Amino acid sequence: MGKIITKLNQYGDNNVLLQNAIYSNLAFINMTNSNAFGKSITINYLQKSIELTKHAHRYDLLLLSKIRLAMVLQQYEEAKKMCSILTRMGANNIVNLVYQDFPILVT
Repeated sequence: MGKIITKLNQYGDNNVLLQNAIYSNLAFINMTNSNAFGKSITINYLQKSIELTKHAHRYDLLLLSKIRLAMVLQQYEEAKKMCSILTRMGANNIVNLVYQDFPILVT
């Protein structure tokens, strides 16, 4: 994983969405494997994803990473609020993904 992160840093501001996808997916893989790399690494990757999506003005992906971070931190009500925002934005595909990944959020 360290090699992937090192390679990502070489891209600078190019391929921001690719960088986000890698950070976001590495965090999610870690979340689904009982934080095998450690909770702090998952949080770090999600924070990187949040920064990248802000830079790219991809607020749907920003909210997805914030929801995942809320789940790591067990802030379920906060995650539900962000799902509601995604729904109002019309990002139903992402909301459905979140509900599939985190059934506890389905009300």
